Amino acid sequence: MLTVGDDPASLADLDVRLSREKFEATSVVYAGEDPHVAVSSREPDAILVYMRQEALRGVAVCEWLRAANPEPAIIIMSDRASQEDEIWGLDAGADDYIIKPFYPKILSARIKANVRGRRDAAGKQQIVEAGDLWIDVRNYAVRVKDELIDLRPQEFRILAILAQSSGEPLNREELIRRTPGQWQGNPNRTVIIHIHRLRSAIETLSDYTYIHTVRKVGYRFEPVPKIPSSQFRQE
Repeated sequence: MLTVGDDPASLADLDVRLSREKFEATSVVYAGEDPHVAVSSREPDAILVYMRQEALRGVAVCEWLRAANPEPAIIIMSDRASQEDEIWGLDAGADDYIIKPFYPKILSARIKANVRGRRDAAGKQQIVEAGDLWIDVRNYAVRVKDELIDLRPQEFRILAILAQSSGEPLNREELIRRTPGQWQGNPNRTVIIHIHRLRSAIETLSDYTYIHTVRKVGYRFEPVPKIPSSQFRQE
């Protein structure tokens, strides 16, 4: 895996901690090496971006890394605990956001969970086409009627999991378990909010409904054509 940041001493210390958890880590300093080159030449399973006080710079590096290669899990580790910084990082393509200080074993578990999530997704259908919806799971892209839809990372992951479930209903706990990343507040409530936003973003433009609530079970993905208002029987 790669550790990326602008402080060589901090990266060296981080590499030592990761080696104790059985990771083979290599550091890349912002000013010393182009992150694009580092990713393409080493093909890491995971990239840990150490974002210090210059939050926007760390977010920019995260965007560069994700654009260079969609496959590695990208995890931001930061001294900054604000929700705004976390949202910036996740929207830039990070899979997870970890706030210092941290326990090494928890960091190790989070890295492994995100790598596992990426690998599980890679083993499934990468392009999903249903109704007038098109999902590119690998490249985090969604289109409705050829119009690109902007989704937050966790919203995209929930949509991809549902779309790849072959119509099987999934409850909120299963969606949380299968969606890597840090859940703020009440995770069950957050899933409900994400589902609402997904329906609004996708189904408003579509001629289909896709995400259906299964009473006392969860949510099921199935493209169902909308009934035009002109077809409703007049009473």
